[in-house]
This record gives sequence, structure tokens and C-alpha cells, in this order.
Amino acid sequence: HCMSFEYVLETFPIDRNEAYNAHVDVPSMARKEEFEVSFIRRMTEETLDITTTAGKQDFIRNLVAYNVILEGIWFYSGFMVALSFRQRNLLRNFGSLMEWVVRDESLHLKFGLNLILTVLEENPDLQTEEFAAEIKKMITDAVDMEEQYNNDLLPGGILGLNSSYINQYVKYLADRRLEELGFEPEYKVTN
Repeated sequence: HCMSFEYVLETFPIDRNEAYNAHVDVPSMARKEEFEVSFIRRMTEETLDITTTAGKQDFIRNLVAYNVILEGIWFYSGFMVALSFRQRNLLRNFGSLMEWVVRDESLHLKFGLNLILTVLEENPDLQTEEFAAEIKKMITDAVDMEEQYNNDLLPGGILGLNSSYINQYVKYLADRRLEELGFEPEYKVTN
């Protein structure tokens, strides 16, 4: 994916420094990045003892943050924007590239969901109302972050897209992910 997106950056007239610095300069993007980095650090820089209930909960939190939120909601929001161009016969090759990325990320999402549900099934000590509420809040907070990001990304809309339209899709995605994890839908919006 990185090489593909590097090619896109080289092909389109994009200010590379501005694009790279956006993750620091745009507060909504910085907030999303810090959210994910906090979980990645926990998984890569600290010892995670999955023999304890607390360690198993951390493992689940990380799977939710990475596989469900990043790959299953935030990425899909971006995919919708990118693929909307091809739907109008614009940026067709970029749309084809995005379809391959969607296939791969869909596998990551399904793997993460299966792993989460398996860990929960095998560990009844994790199945508390408090932990379930925490996981659901992670997802609804992620929706809030993505909504703000989309508002910053498309303040005036472009070519038939606007943040309200994309944010409705984000809520639709979140409801699907919540249902896949055994929750009731939160937003009850249409696609």
C-alpha cells in the first residue's frame, strides 16, 4: 500500500511536505493519529501479559483500535471518497488501485473481528458490562474523530461529496462494526 500511495503522491501535483505535515498541523488528524499511536505503542513497546484479564482486555482494545476502527471504519471512509471518483469515470486507475487495497483491508477487518470474538468466547472473564461499554465508547469516540476529520477535509465539499454525506456513511459503518461485535446499532442511519 505504501508504494502505491507513494506513486500517487509522485503522480499528482501534491505538496508532499504539506501532505505529510497535515498529521501534525490539522488537529482532527493529529487526534486520530495519537489515538492509534497510543494503542500501537502499547502493543509494541510494552510487555503485554495475555495470561491476565487485564492483559487480555488490552489485547482486545488494541484489536478494536486497529482492526475495527482504523481498518474497518476510518479506512473505509477514505475508500468511499476515493472510489466515488471512479464511479463518475474519474481517476479510474486510482480507483482500481483502491479496489485492491479495499480487498486487503477487508481481510484484515474480518481477521480482527474473528480474533476478537474468539478471544471473548474463550475468556468469559472479559465479558462484563463495563468492558463492553468501554469498547462501544471507543467506537463512538472514533466516529466523532472521523466526523471532525471529514469536516476539516471537505469544509465546502467537492464534486458531489460533502462531509455530511461521508459522515452518514461513517455512522453506517460504525453500526455494522458494532453489530459484528454483538452490539445494537448506535446511529441507525442508511447507507
